[in-house]
Amino acid sequence: MLYYYKIGYYSWEMHDNIGLLHKEEFNKQQFEDMFVESVLELLLNKRDQCNLILAEEGEIPDFMIEQSISKKYKGIDYHYYSDFMSIYDKVAEVMVEKYGFEKVKYKQEVNLDGFVHIVEKCTDYTVPKEEKKIFNRISKEYWKTKKNMIEIASIPSPGAPE
Repeated sequence: MLYYYKIGYYSWEMHDNIGLLHKEEFNKQQFEDMFVESVLELLLNKRDQCNLILAEEGEIPDFMIEQSISKKYKGIDYHYYSDFMSIYDKVAEVMVEKYGFEKVKYKQEVNLDGFVHIVEKCTDYTVPKEEKKIFNRISKEYWKTKKNMIEIASIPSPGAPE
């Protein structure tokens, strides 16, 4: 039996996650411990795999380290270490290498624009054609079914008061 685990990130505007499989069942604390150890492994020993916002890839200039640990800047997060959104996939790779997880391989997936109104015909030019096709299929079937439901509801039942 394989057990399914998930790591990911979220913000107000976006999110993503990676599914991981393992033959062993881990409780919440065990999984969090492996996750934290994997993040630390990446940040401390595999720094060259991380993207930095204010520096070249894989490089932390001395002045950034000094600012981040000095009392003057203590408590201020300058994002000199990669934001989690930029490294979560690398963390998953460390978990695969270090703890024997496998990444979930999806056969098919559907990802749609989260701001499109699902029951209206999609006319937004920024939505890819394949997504429009799905949205418009849902809208068409929804209104067809809704119309039938309204028509059925409007038929008086035998013996019902008029």
